[in-house]
Amino acid sequence: STRELRANLQMMPINDFRIDFNVYQNYSSNYSQTGFNYRDSGGFANPDLTFASDMVTYSNSAMLLNTSFQNGQAVYNAIRQNARQISQQLGTTPGADGFTEGYSIANAYVLIPAFRAAVEGKNPENIGNAKKAGMPIPNWRIVYSGLKNIPIINGQFTKFDILHEYKATYTATGIQSSIDYFNSRQSSAPDANLDVNRDFINPYTFAQVGYVEAFSPLVGIDVTMRNNMQFGLQYNKMRTLLLGLVNHTLTEDSNTEYVVRLGYIVRNFRLGNMGGTRRGGKGKGSDLNIRGDFSLRDSRTSIMNILLDDSQVTGGQKLMQIKIAADYNVSENLNLRLFYEQMTSKYKISTAFPLSTIRAGIMATFTFGESGGL
Repeated sequence: STRELRANLQMMPINDFRIDFNVYQNYSSNYSQTGFNYRDSGGFANPDLTFASDMVTYSNSAMLLNTSFQNGQAVYNAIRQNARQISQQLGTTPGADGFTEGYSIANAYVLIPAFRAAVEGKNPENIGNAKKAGMPIPNWRIVYSGLKNIPIINGQFTKFDILHEYKATYTATGIQSSIDYFNSRQSSAPDANLDVNRDFINPYTFAQVGYVEAFSPLVGIDVTMRNNMQFGLQYNKMRTLLLGLVNHTLTEDSNTEYVVRLGYIVRNFRLGNMGGTRRGGKGKGSDLNIRGDFSLRDSRTSIMNILLDDSQVTGGQKLMQIKIAADYNVSENLNLRLFYEQMTSKYKISTAFPLSTIRAGIMATFTFGESGGL
């Protein structure tokens, strides 16, 4: 079964100030039951040995503002601290490492709430069951265009927008009923309820949980001047935190990006006599669209082994991109595009070498057929 929730709300508390809220939740469950054909030594069917398996995947919109500007090491330290607190809440007397018997940091029912509390910046006691999806939290997009009403700005600009957008999602995959937990309930062995890490076997196993957060942009402006000049500036910030429950690792991928966009439209531009001529007059012009994009991105990927308490950088780069293009419609059937693209990257690991690529050229697109027909 699958259920999905999407909700959108637009508010305008004051003139030219618009806020778009959106909420998202997706929950998928696949329930199956096996063991109906099992018979005991007497040849009789034993319904007590039927095993019900539930496969669950879900995703929620979330809010991580309490830790949005913390580095991965701070989140990792909070995970370990929260895990001790949750272990002592679930167990009895803590050992020398601060964890109680059967509830070490390797226990998913300890580690997942500790991870969620660390990333969301909440008290770990308020997280609850590791399997529960929880309530989706609204994300938002803000556009303020009121600055164009200032006379000195209105005299130069036809559009002056200030932008901000926030998106965050929590996703859990590979949630499955544990056959080991089912078997431990049927066994009378003294350690039947313990796994290889000497932790209590839980009713469900987990493959991976994680957060994806993006300020796109954290702050940005989008303006159009009265002389047809367009300008945009954005500062984007993104991060991904993935907790692997099979190998007990925390993977962090963080990105910061600066983007500058320029554009200009030359009205009624004539490329020699190629724009066509009118009888007794000059050639008919067409708009020349010039656009330039410049971006600088800094990314970093690190993996932290929770059981070994070890961290290392496994990837990342500084990437610079330049894109310049000019589009011109020579006629209703022929379009010319002149472009230049350059990408330069410098990697943060010693096994990768700097890379630079350049693409430039001219492209002509001809459309067959008589335009303007029926």
